[in-house]
Amino acid sequence: MINKLRNICLENFDKQNFDRLAFGVLDFKSHTFETFEIHEGHEVDSGLCLFDLASLTKALTLGFSFAKFRSDIDHKILSLIEHRAGLPAFGRLSKKDWKEQILNYKIIEDTQTVYSDYSALRAMLELEKKWGTSLYEKVSPLWSKGLIHWSDITDWTDCPITGWRQGKVIQGDVNDDNAFIIKEKLTHAGLFSNINSLCETLINIDKNHDLIATMMKEEFSRGRFIGGFDTVKDLENTLAGKGASLSTFGHLGFTGTSFWIDGEKKLGHVLLTNETKKYWYDRARLNELRRNLGQMVFN
Repeated sequence: MINKLRNICLENFDKQNFDRLAFGVLDFKSHTFETFEIHEGHEVDSGLCLFDLASLTKALTLGFSFAKFRSDIDHKILSLIEHRAGLPAFGRLSKKDWKEQILNYKIIEDTQTVYSDYSALRAMLELEKKWGTSLYEKVSPLWSKGLIHWSDITDWTDCPITGWRQGKVIQGDVNDDNAFIIKEKLTHAGLFSNINSLCETLINIDKNHDLIATMMKEEFSRGRFIGGFDTVKDLENTLAGKGASLSTFGHLGFTGTSFWIDGEKKLGHVLLTNETKKYWYDRARLNELRRNLGQMVFN
């Protein structure tokens, strides 16, 4: 299968906005994975590049908190990590008073789903208040070595360009403007990883802390986002790929990243790109590739 997936990526590479791609197939029955990586249309050694994971950060922080510390997730925090707490979707934050702004919003539990960076940040603040320590201190031991916060990157040349900010290319800095301005370890964006470390992290959270078993106990019908993860609602058109079951969960990232895990089939896939290198507003070709790759994995 991995060779067919590689060929699909190579054949479609010139049509894409990105110039770097890495892909992984996850087998949760054997807890193993396979990966490949492509740069400018040519296969390169897998795992050399650090990709901006964008909103995959939410799953790797809040989703992992749900998996590892489920008993600490009360109904209020659950509403926050599932984007059902009445907070606005997004807005500009300042380094000086972002916490006060986020804490000032009234939480209304079990409201209609509104995907919200603010909700992810409020969930972090509520958990840190409960734990008496930073969320990163609690969940970072669950990550493999090559999965790091952008402030810990030592060589920006390991990272692909993900766009422009104030006339300068974004390379090695987080693409998300609020995360860049605040410069703290946050839950809505900020993590970077190579493909091998991210795949290993996802395999290990299941192997060591029963991620899939934990998720399969949840009622996926209660909303789109379950336990800090996105889910599949449209089996025919899902970006996870046709063939994914309704027990599939994962996340999408603004920079052209994604991962999906099918809890029934015990299979998953990870796609990392720098889709936003040129522009961010046209995802049609990326989404077609996402669907094609996912369909091959899940069938």
